[in-house]
Amino acid sequence: MTTERFVKPFIGAILATVTLALTVGFVPFTAPAAAFEYEDVAIFSPARTLRGSATPAMAVGADGSVYTGTNWAGTGHIGVGAASTPVTGYPERGQLSAWVVHKVSPAGEQEWAWELHRGQPKGSNWPAEGTKNSKDAFGWITDIQVDDSGTVYVVGYWHKAGTTTDGKTFWASGGRNGSDGVIFAINPDGTTKWFRGFHATRHAYLHAVDVDNNGSVVVAGKWNAWGKMMDNAGKSAPAVNSGPGAKPFVAKLNAETGKTEWSYWWNVCVDDSSMLEDVTFLSDGSVVAIGGYNDRGDTPNANTVVYDSRERTDCPTSVIRGAAASSGEQQDWIFGKGGGARSNMVKLSAGGDFLWGREFGSVSQTNYATGLAVNPTNDDMFIVGSWSKYTEADDHHYAPTIPSNKASFPAGTFTRPGWNPDGTVDWSKHITMDPALHEGCLVRPVSDPAVINNPCDTTNYQDTNQDTYLLHVDKHGNYKNVTSFDVHNSMERRADIDINSDGSELVISNTGFYPYPDHVKPSGVRHGVAGWVRTINPADLTEKWTVIHDVDGGYDRNNNIDKFGNNQGTKSATWVEDVRYGPDDTVYSSGRAYGQVKLGETVSGPGSTFPWAKYTSLSIKDKSDGLVVKYDAAGNIAGGTPPAIPDEVPDGYSVVKGPFHLGDTVIDYGGEVVWDTPLCKGGRWEVYPQPGIAVRHYMVNKADFASSSMTPGEFIRSNHNAGDLMLPNYNILWQDGYQLDATGFSTDPTAANQFKVVGWDDGVDDIDNVEHQPVGFYFRNNMFTYNPNDMRIPPRYMPATEIDGHTWDLDEVDVYLSFAHPSGSTNTHPYPEFEMVCPDPAGFTVVNDSLITDEDGASQSFTVVLNTEPTGPVRFRVSNTDDTEVTVDTTTMTFYTYNWDVPQTVTVTGMGDGIPDGDITSYVNLDITWNNSSYEYASVVNQFVTVVNENVDLLPPPPNPDLDGDGILNIDELDGCVEDADCDDDGINDGNEIFACILVADCDGDGVPDNSETSPACIQDPSCTGISDNVEADPEPEVVDPEPVEPENPPAPDPPEVIEPEVENNPQPEPQPDVVEPDPNEDFDNDGLPDADDPNPEIPDTDGDGLLDGEDPDPENPDVDGDGLVDGFDPDTSNPDTDGDGIPDGQDDDADGNGTPDVDEGGLGSAGGPPPPDQPENTSGEDTGDGNDSEDGNSESDNDGEGAEPSPTPGSKADEGDLGDGNGLIGAIGDLPPAAIAAAALVAAVAAAAAAASLAGPGLLSWLFRGAIGIWFFGLLFGRRGVRCDVCDLLLVKRDGVWVDKDTHWQVGINEHTHVPADFSDKDRARYLNSLK
Repeated sequence: MTTERFVKPFIGAILATVTLALTVGFVPFTAPAAAFEYEDVAIFSPARTLRGSATPAMAVGADGSVYTGTNWAGTGHIGVGAASTPVTGYPERGQLSAWVVHKVSPAGEQEWAWELHRGQPKGSNWPAEGTKNSKDAFGWITDIQVDDSGTVYVVGYWHKAGTTTDGKTFWASGGRNGSDGVIFAINPDGTTKWFRGFHATRHAYLHAVDVDNNGSVVVAGKWNAWGKMMDNAGKSAPAVNSGPGAKPFVAKLNAETGKTEWSYWWNVCVDDSSMLEDVTFLSDGSVVAIGGYNDRGDTPNANTVVYDSRERTDCPTSVIRGAAASSGEQQDWIFGKGGGARSNMVKLSAGGDFLWGREFGSVSQTNYATGLAVNPTNDDMFIVGSWSKYTEADDHHYAPTIPSNKASFPAGTFTRPGWNPDGTVDWSKHITMDPALHEGCLVRPVSDPAVINNPCDTTNYQDTNQDTYLLHVDKHGNYKNVTSFDVHNSMERRADIDINSDGSELVISNTGFYPYPDHVKPSGVRHGVAGWVRTINPADLTEKWTVIHDVDGGYDRNNNIDKFGNNQGTKSATWVEDVRYGPDDTVYSSGRAYGQVKLGETVSGPGSTFPWAKYTSLSIKDKSDGLVVKYDAAGNIAGGTPPAIPDEVPDGYSVVKGPFHLGDTVIDYGGEVVWDTPLCKGGRWEVYPQPGIAVRHYMVNKADFASSSMTPGEFIRSNHNAGDLMLPNYNILWQDGYQLDATGFSTDPTAANQFKVVGWDDGVDDIDNVEHQPVGFYFRNNMFTYNPNDMRIPPRYMPATEIDGHTWDLDEVDVYLSFAHPSGSTNTHPYPEFEMVCPDPAGFTVVNDSLITDEDGASQSFTVVLNTEPTGPVRFRVSNTDDTEVTVDTTTMTFYTYNWDVPQTVTVTGMGDGIPDGDITSYVNLDITWNNSSYEYASVVNQFVTVVNENVDLLPPPPNPDLDGDGILNIDELDGCVEDADCDDDGINDGNEIFACILVADCDGDGVPDNSETSPACIQDPSCTGISDNVEADPEPEVVDPEPVEPENPPAPDPPEVIEPEVENNPQPEPQPDVVEPDPNEDFDNDGLPDADDPNPEIPDTDGDGLLDGEDPDPENPDVDGDGLVDGFDPDTSNPDTDGDGIPDGQDDDADGNGTPDVDEGGLGSAGGPPPPDQPENTSGEDTGDGNDSEDGNSESDNDGEGAEPSPTPGSKADEGDLGDGNGLIGAIGDLPPAAIAAAALVAAVAAAAAAASLAGPGLLSWLFRGAIGIWFFGLLFGRRGVRCDVCDLLLVKRDGVWVDKDTHWQVGINEHTHVPADFSDKDRARYLNSLK
C-alpha cells in the first residue's frame, strides 16, 4: 500500500505536468494580418517565422503564376494568404532551415505547397524525425525554374536527412558538417517528380538551374573534397578529388527522369577555390556558366585557370594539358575569398564539350560574377556581379583573356580591350570604370594611422566598397560594353539579373549595406540593409527606373525609435535576392525583410493613400520573413485587380470551361476545350482517346452560333450547360487501360452524371485492343455514329460494329468535338490526338453504260469504280430487269479500302427465247447496300446500264400470192387458173397473155393458135392468118415462196427508279442534367427531424435548449411552457409546475418533486444546466436564488432509495490512506487509472487549445478541431498513419479543398465511394459531402 500511495501521486504529478506542457504547447501563434490585400498592393510573404525565413529564389510562369523557393526555421506561419498555416520548428536549432516551395496564382492565392522537412518517416532505416540527425538536418534553396508545362525545378543544398511533403526521402552523404547539392523536380500539381543528389565527402552545392523546354535541365555549383559528380551510378560512382578548396561543376540532366546526360568540372589542378553562380542554355542548346575563380595553382604557370575536366591525381607536373589561360595580371588570391577573386564565363556544347572560357577582372581589384541573362533574340549575354576596390590606384580595369585553345576561334571573335597583339598591356586602351559612378574604396577612420599611406581600408575585405557591375558580351564572349552601379550604401551584397521576353529591357537587383563603423560584416545582423531593383536599357546599359527599399537608416539608438516613428527596439532590413520578369514586363523581386520596411510606391488601390507600401515582419528582432514584391512596368508596386489570365490552349481550340494555365500541352482537371472547326460534310473524327479525358460532342445550332459573335467554346458554355455543369449531347470517358467509365464513377461525384456514357445506344465498351484506335465518329446519312477501328491501318470502320446515336438535321446543326477533364483526378492529361478527315463526295463511275447483246448469246461488258476511298467496304447489288433476255455474270460487287480505285467488270450476255419478239431493251441496276457499306456511301443512289438484246426469232412466211408463178396474183386469177400458169395451154403463160385470152388458145378464132401468130398484134386479129416459123412455148414459171417475217421491236420499258435512302427519325431528347430527387427523410444534422421540417437543417439543436430538434416539441422555442427552465432540463415541457407545488419549474430546486434536489440529479432545476438564452449567467458573489436552505448552497440527500446513489468523486473517501495529503489536483489525478489519466491529459490539452483558439476567433477554433489538431490527435491515439479514407483506408491528400487518393489523385474510390477522412465526425462527413454537391 505504501508503494501504491507513492506511485499514484508520482504518476499524477508527471501527467499533470505533461497536461500543462501540452496545453501551453498548443497555444498557436497568430501571425499579424497583412496591411493590404494582394489585389491592392502586390506583396506577399511565403513564410513568417520567429527564427527567420527567406525567399532567395523565384520563378514566374508565362501565365503570371509565381513559384517561390523559401527557407524557414522556428515557429510561425508558412503559406500565402488564406492558405497560411501555423508551424512549429526546432527552436533550439532555429537557424537550421527547411525548404518550402509555393505556387501562387497571379491573383496572389496559393495553389499548392511542397516541402522538404527534416528527418525521415518512421520505419525508415534513416534517422527519424526527432533524432539528432533530423534535428541537425537543414538546407537552403538557391535557385528555381519552371518549364512551359508547369514542372518546377528547384536546387540548393541539404545536410543529413530530409523528407518531402509526399513522403520522398533524401539523405545527404556529406561529411559530419557537410552537405550535398540536390535538385528536386516538382510536378505541375505540386507532387515530387524526381530528385538527384550531388554528393561530396565535405561539401557540395548546386547554386543554379535552367531548363530548355526540350527535355533537358542544366545545374551548376561547386564541390569540395571527393565528389560523385552526379554520376548515374549514385553513391557507388567513382569520386573525383577537388583538391584544395572548392571547384566548379556543371551537369546536364534529362528533364523527365533526372538522369545525368553529362557533367563537366575544371580547375581541380589549381590550389584555390572556384565556383559557379549561374548557368543557362543558349538557343542552340549550348550551355554557359558564370562564377568566380582563383588561379594560384601548382602548375608551371602559377597564375593559370585550367579548363580541363580531369581528376586531381592526373594534374600536370610539367606540361599543361587541356584548355588553360593566363590570368592576365589580374588580382591573385585576396583575403581568402572562397568563391574566387575574379569572374569567369565558360561555354560548353550541347553535348558537354568545352568550347571556350572567358576571364575578366582587374590588376588590383576583385570581382565575382553572380548573375547571367541571355537575350532571346540573338544570344547576347549580360553578366552582373560584385566589384570590390581596395586601393585608390587607377587600375580598376577589365582585362579579359583568351583561353589557350584560341586557335579554334577565328581571328577577331574575341576582343581584348587594353591588350596589344603581343600580349603586353596598353593601359590607354583599357576599359576603365567611370569615376562618376560613385566608385571608391571604403575609407579608413581618420584615427587609423594607415590612412596616411592608403586611405582605403584593406583590413577587412567584407567592408570594402563593393559595387554592382554589368558586362555585355555577344554569344562568343566578345566584349561589347560594361558599366557599374553604386545604387545604395557602400557595399552591394549579391547581384541578380533577368531579361524580358523580347530582349528590350534588363532588370538587375542587389542589396546595399551601411558602411563601417555601424556594422562589421554582411554575414551577421546588418540593420539598415536595403535591397534595390533597377531596370536597364540593354542597348547602352543606362538606367530606366529604380526602386530602393526604405529602412530605418535614421535609427535613434538612444530612444529605440526608427525613422518612421516605430518604437520597435530594433532596426529593419531587406534583402533582394532574386528578380524576374513576368507577363507584360511586370517585375517580381524576392528575398527577405525584418522590422518595418517600405518597398515602393503604389499608384492604385487602397495602398495609394500612402506614399509607400509598408511591410511589417513577424519578428521584430532581427529574424526576417520571406518576401515577394510585384512591380508594374513603370516601377510602381502593382496594385488593383490583376488582369484575367489568358487561357493557354493549342491553336485551333477554344475554352469551354477553364482554367488552362499550365501551358498548351495539357488539360488541367476540371477543364474542357473544343476544336473550333465543326465536322465537315461527309467527314469523320478519328480520335485516339486519352485515358481520363472525356470525348464529347455538341450539336450547335448554325444560325444561333452565326449570330452570336462568340467562339465555339463560349457559345457551348452559354448554351449547353446546367449551371456549372456542361451538358454534352454525347460523352464517352475511358480511364486507365481504356476501361469504359459507363457511370462516371471515377469522376467528381457532382459531375458524375455528365461524365457517364451519354447520348449513345447500348454497345459502347472498353477498348481492349489498342488497334481499335482511332475510334471514329461520323454521320451515316443523318444518324450520328460511333465506331471503333477494325484493327487496320489506315483505320477501317465496319458497319457491323457501329453504335448509333440519334438523327439530326444537318442543315440546322453542326457537330463540334470537345475534350473534358472530369476532375475526378487532379492529374493533368495531354490532349488526345485526333484528325478530321474530309473526303471528296462519295460516288461511283460506270464506263460503257449502253450494251447490245443478241438471242444467240452475244455479250458485252461495263466497269464500275468508286470515286473516293471509303473507310469500310462498299457493297453493290447487280441485278437485271429482264432475266428472260440477258444474264449478268455477277449479282454483287464489293470494294474495299485497298481496291476501291480498281475498276470491276460486269459482263452481260443475251439469251434466246424462241419467240419472234423483236429487240428487247432491259437494264442492269447497280445499287449500294447502304446498311452494310461504308458510311460515306450510305446515301449514294443507284445507277443503271441499258442493254438491248437483239431478236433472232422470225415470224412464219405469209401465203404465196402467186401459186403458179405466172405473175398474176392468186386473187386476180381466173377460176381454175390459180395454180395453172398456162390456163389455156397455148404455150403462153397467163401472165404474158392478154387477160381476155387467158382461157382461149386461139383468141381471135382465125385458126392460128395464139402462140403461132406471127406477132402479138395478130393474136386478136383474125385477119392475120400467117403462122410463125419460130414457135416456142413459154417456160414454166418459177414459183417463189415468201420469206419468214422480222418481228417489230417493242418500245423500251421505263428505266429503274432512282431510290434515295429513307431518312430515319430518331431525334435526341433535349439533354437534361440528371436530377437527384431529394430524400424526403434526409436529416443533414442528424437531429431526428427531416430537413424539410427542420427550421435549421445544419444545427441539431436550433433553439439551444439541450434537446435535439427531433425530440423538441418546439425546436424554435427553448422554453415551451414558459416556466423559466429550458426544455432540455425541464421534467415536463408541457407543465410549468411539474410537481404542482406552486413554484414554477424554473424557480424550483426540486422541479420533479422526487425529494432529491435537481442539482444532485444531474442538472434539473435552476441549479443545473445553462440559463435560458435570454437570461444572463450568475456571476460569483451574486445571490443565486436557487431556493436551497443550506448555507453553502448545497443540499445533501439521504439515500432513501428514491434517488440514485451518488458516485464517489476523485479525492473523496474512496481511499482513507490518501486523505489529508494536500495534493489537490495532483492527488486527484493520481487516483485515476493510468488510461483515464492519459485520456484526461489529452482532453485537457484539447480544452486548452480550444480556449486559446477561441481567443483568436471561431475560424481558428474550427481549424483546430477539423484540421491540424484533429488529425494530430487522431494520429497520436491510433498511430501516425496519415489521413486515410474511412471506406478503403487509402492514404489521402487534400487538393483544392477536395480529399483525393494520394497516389492516383482520384476523388472517388472503388465501388464509386467518395473518399472521406476516417477521423471526420458524422456531422463533418455530411457537411463535406454536401459541400461537394
